[in-house]
Amino acid sequence: MKALTQQQYCSPTELTVTDVADPIPGPGEVPVRVRAASLNPSDWHRVTGTPFVARVDSGLFGPKRPIPGTDLAGVVETAGADVVELAPGDQPLRRCRDAVVPGGVFVLVGGANGRWLVVNEVGLISVRTRVILDKLLDKPEAQP
Repeated sequence: MKALTQQQYCSPTELTVTDVADPIPGPGEVPVRVRAASLNPSDWHRVTGTPFVARVDSGLFGPKRPIPGTDLAGVVETAGADVVELAPGDQPLRRCRDAVVPGGVFVLVGGANGRWLVVNEVGLISVRTRVILDKLLDKPEAQP
């Protein structure tokens, strides 16, 4: 798949479009075809590595995850046996504040700037009504 990637902390103008392997879902995860991704301050901090304290989660000497992006809107393509809340065709949103894994641990995961993303269903908000996904992420911090 195509994705916007980084190999080191850099200016956003230095991000490159690269071919990367398709993500493979695990238990409780769903593959989401990304339709829109927002850019917000958390993405800026993850790409540039500034302020230095931002590196605590994203990697001290370089980014742990090569594909930036925390907020997205997309379409669920398939759902595994352990997935209970989402079904193929659902249109989920992911906001960085909602990326919580079982046990209540807050994790800012990247990957929204690719064509596909595998996400734990707990970190997604399902949008059950007909919406225009491209318009949902036009607000600061992706507030719907």
